[in-house]
Amino acid sequence: ERKVFIDGRADFYGYELTEKAFRIRQAMAGALDDLARWNIDWVIVEPDVPVTRLLKKAGWHAVYEDPIAVVYRR
Repeated sequence: ERKVFIDGRADFYGYELTEKAFRIRQAMAGALDDLARWNIDWVIVEPDVPVTRLLKKAGWHAVYEDPIAVVYRR
């Protein structure tokens, strides 16, 4: 039912999409715009990556959290 934007397989998605995902993960300029452009409503990441702070600040909700991963919903 849900489409995946990208996961950990860089060889499957190619350089361009992998680079976009890296920029989002690192909360670089335009990260929120990229999430909106791709209609991404859910993000699953490790708790300590930079995008977690950006998502919290932008009003995304952590719907699940443990020491391994956090699930955010727009």
